[in-house]
Amino acid sequence: MQDKPNIIVYGIGHSGTSIVSKMLHELGWNVGIDVDEYHFEDIPTRELNEDIARNDFNEGHEKEILNLYNEYPKPFSVKDPRFIWTIEYWENVFINNSIQLPFLLWVTRDKQSVMHSHDRRGELSENKKLISYKNTESTYEEYYEFTEQKFNAYSGQKLKLSYEDILAAVSLFKPTTKPDKKTFLRKLF
Repeated sequence: MQDKPNIIVYGIGHSGTSIVSKMLHELGWNVGIDVDEYHFEDIPTRELNEDIARNDFNEGHEKEILNLYNEYPKPFSVKDPRFIWTIEYWENVFINNSIQLPFLLWVTRDKQSVMHSHDRRGELSENKKLISYKNTESTYEEYYEFTEQKFNAYSGQKLKLSYEDILAAVSLFKPTTKPDKKTFLRKLF
């Protein structure tokens, strides 16, 4: 029996999900099958979520979710900002196949930092709005509200954690101090 829950790291892009995913990896979670080391995302998961977000969900997607779930080394911590568009499909597949729902960890970050990061990378529309996979423009507030609705609807265990709180907690550790993983995990879960 594994003592750590499987985790889906959830959040709007540029909100700190990559850093959280790297932290979880250091604490013993597996981050996927074929990992993009820059974004710390599982590439097959990202590709599947992109396809689901751009197209209608279908039986083929359900089979791919099940295949990925079975291939993930356990315990896993899978991160992909596209989960904000697809989490309900993953949840339904897990429920319909009697798979325990992964813990949903929502990483939030202040609006200015998220928008500045998107802008720096040229990822905003001319109107300085976020662009969805359906090529629609949304304000940050609309994006956040959509993300929050999906998070609130998730029926499994979940936690909302701010990037700023993570940074504050990390700053408490002295560089020569190595945190005790078991103590940290007991406090988190």
